[in-house]
Amino acid sequence: MTITRIPAEAVVILRSALLSELGVPASRIEEASITQDKEKHPEWFLQPLALLDDHRAVLHLLGWGEPDIQEALSLDLDAHREVIAKAMRTRLGVERDYIANTPTSRASRGNATQPPTTLV
Repeated sequence: MTITRIPAEAVVILRSALLSELGVPASRIEEASITQDKEKHPEWFLQPLALLDDHRAVLHLLGWGEPDIQEALSLDLDAHREVIAKAMRTRLGVERDYIANTPTSRASRGNATQPPTTLV
């Protein structure tokens, strides 16, 4: 068990990332639900339902909505590492795309003599 303290500012970002990711398993469930012969393949629902449960478990710890006062919290990283890492990688990709497509960013890239630095 690896208990990790998450700062209040990061809790807000993580909650938002997880809520955004709920659409992925939900769309897979929807896709399976409208597929012919779904009754013969209940396994089509198992993986997206498990992923949805993983997201729900972390959101239960963080809180589903933004509280009046956001506080840091501790959680077992071992139990939730995969879903947290996936949500944050996806969120980082979205933020990178957003920054790359802002007018200020496009203008500065036009004047740059060096390629932009890639963050890992």
